[in-house]
Amino acid sequence: MKNPKGCLTAVAIFLFIGVISGIVNNITGKTNSTFESTRESESQTIQAESISQPETEKEKIKYDSLQSVFLDVDSSTGKQEIENLIKKYNLLYTTRDYNGNPKKTTYKIAFSDSVAKQDHAAEGDYLEVSFNSEDGSLTTAEYFNSKTFMVAFFYNYGTYWSFREETPGKYSGYYYEKPGDNKGGIAIKYSNGNNSETGYHSVKNAEKALLNVIKN
Repeated sequence: MKNPKGCLTAVAIFLFIGVISGIVNNITGKTNSTFESTRESESQTIQAESISQPETEKEKIKYDSLQSVFLDVDSSTGKQEIENLIKKYNLLYTTRDYNGNPKKTTYKIAFSDSVAKQDHAAEGDYLEVSFNSEDGSLTTAEYFNSKTFMVAFFYNYGTYWSFREETPGKYSGYYYEKPGDNKGGIAIKYSNGNNSETGYHSVKNAEKALLNVIKN
C-alpha cells in the first residue's frame, strides 16, 4: 500500500512548482510586454523628432569672383594684393587718381571692360577699392550688386558719402545699404557737433555685409 503522506507531499510539490512557474511566466510576459511597449514608444518619439527636426546646417553660399575679392579686403589690404586678386580671379579693371581728403587711387573691378570703366560705364556688378595716394593705405572698398541694387562696403577712413573721418576710428568697419535710402542706419556725429542719419547698416564682417546684399 502506498504511503498517503508521500502522495500528498508529491502533489503539494507539483502544485507549488506550477504556481511558481505561472508567476514567473506572468512576470516575464509583463516585463517583455513593457519592454516592447517602451521600445515602440521610444521608436515613435525618435521618428517624430526626426520628422520635426529643423535643418540646422548653414546654407552654403557660393560667392562669385567679385564677391570673393571683397571678402578678402580689410584695412591691411594694399594695391599689390588687389592686383594679385584681380589676376587670380581673371577680372578686369581700370584705375584713376582722384582729389579729395585724402587724394586717392581707385581700382574699379568688374567682369567686363564696359562695366570696369571709371566714366560712362555699362550697368553691372562691380567692386571699387580706393587707396590713399600718398601712403597706399586702403580707405574704402565698395561692392555693388546690380540685381538687388544694393551695396556692401568697407569704410576705413577718408571722405566717402556721409563719412568724413581723417583717420581710422569708431566708424571703420563693414556696412550694407540701398542707395537712396537715407534712414534706418547709423547716425554719424561730426566734429562740429552736427549729426547725420544714414542708411548705412553696420555689420560684424564682410560676409554679413554681402549676405544682406545678395539675399535681398
